[in-house]
Amino acid sequence: MRFISPWITTPDFLSLPILNVFRRQYDSVEIPPSAFQNYHAAFRRHFSAKHKKTYTLRISADDAYKLYINGQFVGQGVKQGYADSYSYNVFDITPYIEDSENVIVVHAYYSGRITRAYQTGDNRFGIVADILENGAYLCGTDAEWKYARPLEYVDGDVWGSSTGFYENIDFRLEEKGWREKNFNDSAWPYAVINADDDHIFREKPTKPLYVGRVAPSSLQKMSKGHYIIDFGKEITGQFYMEMTGKEGQIVTVLCGEELNPDGSVRYDMRARCKYEETCTLSGKKDVFLFFEYKGFRYVELITAEDNFSPETFAAIFRHYPFQNRLRLETDNEMLQKLWKLFEHSVICGAQEHVVDCPTREKGQYVGDFALSGMAHLYLTGDRDYFREIMQDFADSCKVCPGMLAIAPGSLMQEIADTSLEFPAIVYNYFVHTGDKEGAAQFMPACQNVLTHFSQFVRSDGLLDGVSDKWNLVDWPSDYRDNYDFPLVQPPVDKGCHNVINALYIGALMCYNTLCEALSMPVDTQTVETAKASFTNVFYDPERKLFRDAEGSSHYSLHANVLPGYFGFQPSEATASLIDFLDKKGIACGVRFAYYLLKSLVRMGAHDEAFRLLMNEGECGWVNMLREGATATFEAWGKEQTGKSVSLCHAWGASPIMLLYDDFNGKYGIKITRQ
Repeated sequence: MRFISPWITTPDFLSLPILNVFRRQYDSVEIPPSAFQNYHAAFRRHFSAKHKKTYTLRISADDAYKLYINGQFVGQGVKQGYADSYSYNVFDITPYIEDSENVIVVHAYYSGRITRAYQTGDNRFGIVADILENGAYLCGTDAEWKYARPLEYVDGDVWGSSTGFYENIDFRLEEKGWREKNFNDSAWPYAVINADDDHIFREKPTKPLYVGRVAPSSLQKMSKGHYIIDFGKEITGQFYMEMTGKEGQIVTVLCGEELNPDGSVRYDMRARCKYEETCTLSGKKDVFLFFEYKGFRYVELITAEDNFSPETFAAIFRHYPFQNRLRLETDNEMLQKLWKLFEHSVICGAQEHVVDCPTREKGQYVGDFALSGMAHLYLTGDRDYFREIMQDFADSCKVCPGMLAIAPGSLMQEIADTSLEFPAIVYNYFVHTGDKEGAAQFMPACQNVLTHFSQFVRSDGLLDGVSDKWNLVDWPSDYRDNYDFPLVQPPVDKGCHNVINALYIGALMCYNTLCEALSMPVDTQTVETAKASFTNVFYDPERKLFRDAEGSSHYSLHANVLPGYFGFQPSEATASLIDFLDKKGIACGVRFAYYLLKSLVRMGAHDEAFRLLMNEGECGWVNMLREGATATFEAWGKEQTGKSVSLCHAWGASPIMLLYDDFNGKYGIKITRQ
């Protein structure tokens, strides 16, 4: 799709060279820093309209925007993407239009940091928009737009993995009312047209984010000028309030996912985000509009005066529009609580793209998406959203045919395990939906992945020395059950180990099944050779279990899950594998636990799998509830790993698929699709 209107920007960015941020993760390539970071700009334009007509807005921005018409918030975006396949949003703006003069305001933002959260750092900044009247072009971005820098957003340091800047807002520097219709923008300079903009836009099949307010579930005044607010559950979004105080008065805003033992908000979070921001009041009415989103449940407010307006406290909750089409019926109260936990986790993680967490990284990881994205598809039936995200990963093959671990995003991270999961993602999508056209769209990307890894195939058909991408096995690393292979970064260039080969065989199997369904040529010899060699190298016929690596004498849970999951274990090993995995229990991370339970189910051990799902030990979903979770954790418990832990990680919602596919009609469970 082509916009009729041109791309506009500020003079700061007009002549900047476009920076190439793409590289292989382990290449020693120096990426020059972007000219600007944490850059806010407000664009305004007046236009005439007639109230009785219909009006549509097409809009995009790089990196992001918030849209206001006649002072009313309309929506925000845009989904991150590569410049040659960039997204745009479409809004019906008719309800916001007034007869005669109207004002459109776009608050645009450019991060400039190499990060998982934004495709940024490349000196691309600006907006483009077309306004249609009854379907015909009325106006759009052009030389009539004005701009200003909202100076109240004072430069700050970064939190998390460079995924957000502290917003220490100084309202004394704010031009009051610049979002409003009647603001006098006569002193603002004109924006500039960038005729050399190189964005190529792809029609976005999905809707803009839902953005709504959530009232506090409880509010506690601790002392003069000191409040603690609980929104009752994890929120992906921002805190909002209105306040009138003394000029120069400092208000500290602390956000967190949990409370400290003394009841204060733990703003220095386990996820390595320190949500501590200070806002300076103007002496007039100040509206706290933070731009960047966070993951939080609690807010603590501290100031010297007793002049808060608690009736204005709210959370701005943002997520992809969500309509649950699955209904769970069960008398199992714990399972009902878990279902709500899974559902809310999916909602929090579903943004313009599916984030691993809304705090530390905000990245769209293919490995997380394999579970959280599939859970979203099961709950909502929204194929467009799922396919759009699969396309993100397919697009990343332009950087490496073997696929990036995060897409899009300007941080180039590569994980071998999750690249090899992509054919299984396409296969699972096809099995669940029957959508041949959708599956066929991603077969070239599957082929790219398999061709890339073929460079590491030795004479017996197994992968050896996969050294160009991190070999992960499981995360956090504490949950690898002492897997006997060096999982270092950069990876070792020699050695043949179990998990990466099991995933490779699974990828070949899924690809072949898709080829058969789509009437494409099928290569059976490659996968049969690899399966035979896998058994020869890793299988112990005496114990009827699989070893971790060639030459190893260790039998981890991880080495014995995937053969059963993909169904290529020797038939004589099935009983031993079930017994071994059942006794091991959940000796793995939250993400890998899905493959453990599904492996048991596929080997016929439904009872064992359901018992592990509902187990009340330290490693399990019930333990998350016991520790106060309102969204699934990155790890099984807050204190279980020395690594940073997000308390909102949607990969933990994977049991939704098990409950629907494998436990429905069993154990007093009934799930129907509405």
